[in-house]
Amino acid sequence: MPDAEKSQNELADNLLSLHQQINKQANYSMIATEEEGIVLQLADGTIQAGNTACERILGLTAEQLMGQTSVDHPWQSIREDGSPFPGETHPAMVALRTGKPCLNVVMGLYKPNGQLVWLLLNSQPLFMAGGTTPYAVVTTFSEITESANIPLSASLTEQQTEYQAANISEQDTESALRHNERFELAAVNCLFYDWEISRGTVERTQGITALLGYTQQEAEPTQEWWQQLVHPDDLQRVNDEFKISLANGNGYKIEYRMRHKDGHYVWLQDRGFVEQDAEGRVIRIVGISIDISDRKKTEADLRESEERIRLATTAANLGMWFWDLTTNELIWTSKSKELFGFAPDTTITYELFRNRLHPEDRQRTDEAVSSAVAQKLDYNIEYRAIWADNSVHWLAAKGRGFYDADGQPIRMMGTIQDISEQQAALRERKQAEETLRQSEENYRFLADTIPEMVWTRDAKGEATYVNQRWQEYTGLSLEETLGYGWRKVLHPDDLEISAQLWTEALQNGTPYEVEHRYLRAADGTYRWHLVRGLPIKDDQGRVVKWFGTCRDIHQQKQIDEERAQILEREKAARLEAEAANRIKDEFLAVLSHELRSPLNPILGWAKLLKSRKFDEAATFRALDTIERNAKLQIQLIDDLLDVSRILRGKLCLNFAAFDLAIIINAAIETVKLAAQDKSIEIDLHIEPNVGKVLCDFNRLQQVVGNLLNNAVKFTPAGGRIDIRLSVGMGQAAGGRGQGGQGRISTLAAPSLPLPHPPTPLSTYAEITITDTGKGISSEFLPHVFEYFRQADSSTTRNHGGLGLGLSIVRHLVELHGGTVTAESPGEGQGATFIVRLPLIEESSKQQKENKTEAENISSLPLAGIQILLVDDEIDTREFMSFFLQQHGATVSEASSASEALEAFAQSPPDILLSDLGMPLVDGYSLMAQIRSMSPEQGGQIPAIALSAYAGESDRDRAFAAGFQKHVAKPVEPTELLALIIDLLG
Repeated sequence: MPDAEKSQNELADNLLSLHQQINKQANYSMIATEEEGIVLQLADGTIQAGNTACERILGLTAEQLMGQTSVDHPWQSIREDGSPFPGETHPAMVALRTGKPCLNVVMGLYKPNGQLVWLLLNSQPLFMAGGTTPYAVVTTFSEITESANIPLSASLTEQQTEYQAANISEQDTESALRHNERFELAAVNCLFYDWEISRGTVERTQGITALLGYTQQEAEPTQEWWQQLVHPDDLQRVNDEFKISLANGNGYKIEYRMRHKDGHYVWLQDRGFVEQDAEGRVIRIVGISIDISDRKKTEADLRESEERIRLATTAANLGMWFWDLTTNELIWTSKSKELFGFAPDTTITYELFRNRLHPEDRQRTDEAVSSAVAQKLDYNIEYRAIWADNSVHWLAAKGRGFYDADGQPIRMMGTIQDISEQQAALRERKQAEETLRQSEENYRFLADTIPEMVWTRDAKGEATYVNQRWQEYTGLSLEETLGYGWRKVLHPDDLEISAQLWTEALQNGTPYEVEHRYLRAADGTYRWHLVRGLPIKDDQGRVVKWFGTCRDIHQQKQIDEERAQILEREKAARLEAEAANRIKDEFLAVLSHELRSPLNPILGWAKLLKSRKFDEAATFRALDTIERNAKLQIQLIDDLLDVSRILRGKLCLNFAAFDLAIIINAAIETVKLAAQDKSIEIDLHIEPNVGKVLCDFNRLQQVVGNLLNNAVKFTPAGGRIDIRLSVGMGQAAGGRGQGGQGRISTLAAPSLPLPHPPTPLSTYAEITITDTGKGISSEFLPHVFEYFRQADSSTTRNHGGLGLGLSIVRHLVELHGGTVTAESPGEGQGATFIVRLPLIEESSKQQKENKTEAENISSLPLAGIQILLVDDEIDTREFMSFFLQQHGATVSEASSASEALEAFAQSPPDILLSDLGMPLVDGYSLMAQIRSMSPEQGGQIPAIALSAYAGESDRDRAFAAGFQKHVAKPVEPTELLALIIDLLG
């Protein structure tokens, strides 16, 4: 098909080029009009259909054209030189004969009225699918005008003849034929159809199917497809009218509705001819369909308009009259006669009409009629009619004159309406208005003297008056406020509700009340006002005007808003307090459970060990259980103390540069046994050269330990925990001490810089801990780091704890300048915790020193170090002395402050470890006495306080007394060892 289009386009271009050359040689130009006629002819040349433009251009109706041929047409046609144009050379006949298009033929044609028109014709043969002989031809033509009336030369005539019979190759012809198989003409949007009865097929042009919204492919070539689209109400009528048309001849014209593809109906007019065989049977129907929807709509609108006029005149109690000015004949409807008190059969004359008028109105009516006719104005007058019973009736007459081509009046027509009631009402209204005017004078004087803003509006709702107070407040004058000018000072947000309530009040005639804001001219602020309006009604209950006031309630509104805010805050505080109390109660219940639970195995095993002897294995199991539960209680107490310090901002950190791998390994050791008991596999992956972080070793180990404890606790037996240490780049931390929580002490390492949040492109260490445990629900995930929050707070929960571990983790990480986040796909799908901490940059020298220090910590004995251990509890002294001696220290013991002072007098030690809660003289007093000694006597000795008093105030008091370090009992040996090494340098 594209090749056929290309071939046809090239053919059209060649013919157009030849035509332009001919016109150029002859100095002859023609301009075609935009309107184009279309004619359909069958193979025998008979015209079957034509469009509206065809009728106008040729001067013949479609009925006159149908059945004619181009050979014996009833008009005279000529060539450009004036010679006759033989019918057999007509483009349509040439196209039928040759089977090829005949294009751009110029013809002169005399219409029936003798007018000569010049036409430019194009004829296109049509073929059935697979056929080679045309079965019809479509001719399109446009009217053209000459720019120079110069006869064409003989040579031009020859060239034109040659042009008409242009040598079109067989290939081009075949291509054009294929392109036009189903009436799809490139240059013409045809609306034709051809129904072959014998074959049961209907060929339709694309124009017809497109008119109904269908493509050629969607339309079925059957009559049944067409009939099912006909409006059900029109189908029988169409069949009946078609039969009647056949009875009167071969032509038909039918109008009906067709359903468009989108569902609406289109009015069509079918015109065409019916071909019958010798026995009178219909064998073929060829016609054209025209869209007449616009005309039908116009007709429907006209009928509707006429019906509205009839209904309106009846409803309005109108009479109508017609006056022929040429014959002086008056025609009145029965209603008009009734309004004048005449009998229905009365013959009306102008004199009879005039005599029925009130004597005072007759001359005025004559003048109104004369003036309307002479000046071509509408006739509009009110007068009184005096009936035979002397009753007076007010009537309103309206009319209009009509004139001939010379401007002479030929007739008048108009209406008459009884307005007696309106006139009576008008008199009453005027009287009421006068009364109202006098009343207004009185209240306006009163309105200008009161402090409130006063206004009035008419029955339509438009402002008619405002008092002086309004003008002073708004800065608008009376003229600026009238109508709806008052809206200029109304707050924009209040306009909609104000208009809505005002419309409802107008419609219902009910009082109007609203609160809105007006702009105060003095300071440019909006202030709240209570606006009230009352309708003033007449005796019939009709609103005649509105009276209203505007009272300033701005201060009261502020008080109400403040009260509402206070109530809202109180409500929120109450809900918050209730939630806090609920959480507190839940926490206390959990705390009681968690503190009491370890006591049961401790006390139970202790009694059993005292009352009987066990073998070595049972004894070890009992001691192990006691130790484990004691440590559990210590952890619970430490968590409580840590949270207390965090909430009061009293948590102290001792910073130093550490390798995170050491901290992670130390934390793993604390959970290894618990993981082994549950057969949980712990996989550790550490990237090389991660670097160091500035941190408090113990606190950061606490962070990792808490996360690992959680992972072990919530991972079922046979599970897995993956730990990964890596380096990242970007914004790692949220800032040290976020939210005002925590403070950092650097007493232990005054020369080291404090950690700072990394820059947007800084490097950070990332610790990722992933487990295959129970996971975290999406509802609880946002609260996982909050205080006293647990996903399961019931008494039947499967896992212990106070719900403080993760909140402590978050604060400790933030105090190190880092961030911690939690992720989980959902319950039963495990969880991942990610800790990010800023890395520090170290020089090669510092790295070497740190490496040496780390080696010393891991293998350093306290050889040669003299330690004085002061504690009134012998068990503590024995354990501590044994541990320190194992690391090479020489330990002297003292059970009281006095024994400690005697030891100092004999030989001052290298370091002092002293309990605080001793009888008689406590550790604080002992430290004060030692600090009062000279350096030679040991007054500047490094000292560590050992105490079961682990509160923040106890720690501060120890530092104030002179201790450099404070260790809470029970003492963690490795922690004590690190502190001793740190103090000794």
